[in-house]
Amino acid sequence: MSVAGKGTVTIRHAYTRLAAAIAFVLIVLSLGADVMSQQILHTHPSRQDLQHAYLPPFSDGHLLGTDSLGRDILTRCLHGGRTSLGLALVVAIGAVFVGAA
Repeated sequence: MSVAGKGTVTIRHAYTRLAAAIAFVLIVLSLGADVMSQQILHTHPSRQDLQHAYLPPFSDGHLLGTDSLGRDILTRCLHGGRTSLGLALVVAIGAVFVGAA
């Protein structure tokens, strides 16, 4: 690779910008899915159905399958994501107030 002049884009620079764009899109999609999880999925994360225990992914309407109690894993992951986002928001707001003091 040669030395790049001012205003040129190197392969390394283009790669890091692409990686940052992909990471940004994944974060936005994750945030959107977590926030909209109640509208996307109509089941409660603790709802048990022992008839559908241990279903593999992509079976019987369960995208990620079910656990030993028949609970939908995707619903539980999205519900946990909402909890994590709420906690992260509280910590970020607290850090702003502590840092401003």
